[in-house]
Amino acid sequence: MSQTLLAQQLALVDDNPDNQIDLTVYTFGCMKPKTIKTSLVSLMIRLKDDSVLEISVYAVPRITGPLASNFDFKQHVQKRFPDLDIAIDSEVDKPADLLIGSDLYHSFVKGQVKHVEENLHLVQSKLGWIICGQESDKFPERTMSFLTYVSGIDDSMSQFVAPDPPLNDDKIKELWELEAIGIRDSPKILHQDEIIEFFNKTTIFKDGRYHVKWPWTQYPTDLPPNLGLATGRLTSLVKRLDHQTLELYDQVLQDQLRLGVVEVVDNPAEFPPHPVHYLPHHCVIQEGKTTKLRVVYDASSKTRGSYSLNDYLFKGPRMLDDLVGFLILFRLHDIAFVADIEKAFLQIGLQLEDRDVTRFLWLKDVHAGVHPNNIIHLRFTRVPFGIVSSPFILAATLKYHLARQGSFEAKTISESLYVDNLLRSVPTLEEAKAIFSVGNSTFNELSMNIREWNSNNEEFMRSISDEKKSTKTT
Repeated sequence: MSQTLLAQQLALVDDNPDNQIDLTVYTFGCMKPKTIKTSLVSLMIRLKDDSVLEISVYAVPRITGPLASNFDFKQHVQKRFPDLDIAIDSEVDKPADLLIGSDLYHSFVKGQVKHVEENLHLVQSKLGWIICGQESDKFPERTMSFLTYVSGIDDSMSQFVAPDPPLNDDKIKELWELEAIGIRDSPKILHQDEIIEFFNKTTIFKDGRYHVKWPWTQYPTDLPPNLGLATGRLTSLVKRLDHQTLELYDQVLQDQLRLGVVEVVDNPAEFPPHPVHYLPHHCVIQEGKTTKLRVVYDASSKTRGSYSLNDYLFKGPRMLDDLVGFLILFRLHDIAFVADIEKAFLQIGLQLEDRDVTRFLWLKDVHAGVHPNNIIHLRFTRVPFGIVSSPFILAATLKYHLARQGSFEAKTISESLYVDNLLRSVPTLEEAKAIFSVGNSTFNELSMNIREWNSNNEEFMRSISDEKKSTKTT
């Protein structure tokens, strides 16, 4: 019988080894069990009917890594069944705090089942109605299994991880294209020449940076404003985040506002002649990174029967076809080095008429709740990460600028870029120093900072200033 587990940080655990017990855990695909130290603790849970259920659980250091919330789909089901109290969890991807085992399953699950569609059901529980099964072909872009987590093992203890979403035919084809480089069809896609030509004709250089236009598949006359969905998502987001996370969220957006990455929409009620679209957003917590919280914008969000921003945009052609050749160049010579461009996407400007499809909502006062007088309308002045066209726009901008330099070093850098990372090897120290010098001056012209330089050559690293060096060792 499987046991119910609680994340240790939520429990008052006695650290005395004499008061701990060994818990034997069998994990998926393994013949031998793992043994972990745990304590048996009492947990009080408030149920949907406001009653309290007291249970005994084992407190363990970790249950899972971050799990996808599937928040959008659960909201969709809630709208379809407004009379049912759907168990909607956090909008933020986060680890599980409680894993209910078979020992307590029937203490929570009542047993009543409602059919939603083929392979998708609602199961009644004391914590709300739980979505079980899979989305059907009506939701091909968001195919995801629910309540189907299997256990895995790391070096320290067992943990549970979410399975990868099932691959559709296009994704299987893409997987094999990456694995079997050189044994595939031509990577050219329909209209790719037209997209590159459109980019070259419409991109302008102004105030120390390039300003681009979105590569529309067709002019988005039917693109909905999405304001209602964005407002609903903001309301749900604010309800679910604690005060500390809200303040951190606000700090990120205020920093972007101060730096000119986003700007305030002066008259949001007056729609301009060009398309207007609002992007819902949520956050991802990045423990151990310089930027602890990252805001993620959902350009694929849409209501039933409507279109999303990504539906109207070309993904763009691949700007790196020969991955094998790229890796060979990195391993070819004695002196290898890597670097990355700091916040590269946010250094490329959006032309004025293309900014209003990147509007989003935030709060003037994060502690005052969501109401009309407390909502501020913002929009991007730069290319946000998360839009389907953004990787192509970044790659095209960098290659366009480097091609105009005409130097050997600029050509070498262009051949060595993968998204916002630079990887290369050269035969001599002089070449490495020349590429470093040209790289810094060239990217400074774009208001970009190339940093985190690292190399296997100590003399090359000594020639680099500390603020440009990576803190990681090779």
